[in-house]
Amino acid sequence: MYQLILIPIISAFIGYFTNVLAIRLLFWPREPVNLGFYKMQGLLPKRQSQIATSLGELVEEQLLSVEDVFDQFQGPEIQEKFINQVSQLMRARIADVLPR
Repeated sequence: MYQLILIPIISAFIGYFTNVLAIRLLFWPREPVNLGFYKMQGLLPKRQSQIATSLGELVEEQLLSVEDVFDQFQGPEIQEKFINQVSQLMRARIADVLPR
């Protein structure tokens, strides 16, 4: 009778620990660790540049293209605000750099 209760409990512990280990190995270790004949690094840190590239392409293709962004800045109101902001920033920067 105790075997019927013990088997699911042991299986639950094994499943829990394998899931915890799998999730930790996604992120850890951040830097490669040399284990003799094998170099170990977390999956996401190892593929960070590939993931960033594919995510950027996905955003550009599916969500927001470069043309859409430029179209948003083409209106005269936006251009005027942009010019005013840049002018203020440039004046402040010049005032900081050049003595009076």
